[in-house]
Amino acid sequence: MLTDLQKTKFEMHFHIRDTDKDGFVTKDDYRKFSDNIAELLDWTPDNEKLAQINAIHDGVWEFFWKPADRDHDGRVSLEDHLAMMDVMIERSKDFAVLEQSRMHSEVLFNAFDLNGSGRISAKEYKQFFAAAGVDTDWTDTVFERIDIDKSGTITVDEFVLLHQQFFSSNDPDSPGNWFYGPIA
Repeated sequence: MLTDLQKTKFEMHFHIRDTDKDGFVTKDDYRKFSDNIAELLDWTPDNEKLAQINAIHDGVWEFFWKPADRDHDGRVSLEDHLAMMDVMIERSKDFAVLEQSRMHSEVLFNAFDLNGSGRISAKEYKQFFAAAGVDTDWTDTVFERIDIDKSGTITVDEFVLLHQQFFSSNDPDSPGNWFYGPIA
């Protein structure tokens, strides 16, 4: 059973991923997110990074969201998402799940690393959430909190750790729990 902290985090994650704010996460939400990134960065439809982000989002949908779609209608409700997260938490110590999660996080890192530098800057972190259509007033404060080594950027190893903490930790002081926004 999910704790209150976990419900708070996963509800926040759901609402960020519901790009069109219709109460469901769909594959189209990911496409809209990519379109928003392209608009923010003045990318043309044939931009190579945009194609990469679209491919990453297709994989995220298949790996993470589609299995949560209990009625197979192509839409994931908050209830579906929380039920899936309860199962994921139970399996979070399973080596195969941990390995899949690590690979998923490494790929997702590239969707945040908009300029392809191998690091995520505070600006890129903010752009990611702006593209999701959420208020970004909190991103600078949260970025400082999740920048584990205080270098001003997040490396792929930090990203993987933060993502793992977000999806498995129940410690409110764990930096990763703040990855998708403030939890307090």
